[in-house]
Amino acid sequence: MPITWELGEPIAIRTLHRGDEPVTVEIGRPRPYMESDDCFCPFRISGTDLLEEGYAVGVDAVQALTLTLARIGDVLAASGDGYTFLGGEDLGFPRSSG
Repeated sequence: MPITWELGEPIAIRTLHRGDEPVTVEIGRPRPYMESDDCFCPFRISGTDLLEEGYAVGVDAVQALTLTLARIGDVLAASGDGYTFLGGEDLGFPRSSG
């Protein structure tokens, strides 16, 4: 069963660019996942349109945040090249796959 979530007040925001278009990555606060000891961490990637939003689940808040950062990296890589951060190609997000 999917969970209902809202990003809430972001704990971190990074502005990337794709050409001249700004792309905003927002990361929400990790919080309890359903009725378990697990945690989930929401994120949203948006430009002129919503590009992706979702969350990752981990055994605790640290793992949920780490997995969310990797998911963001994977989403950006899968959507194509052309993103930059501070003028460079290193966006600062890890990837879970090569």
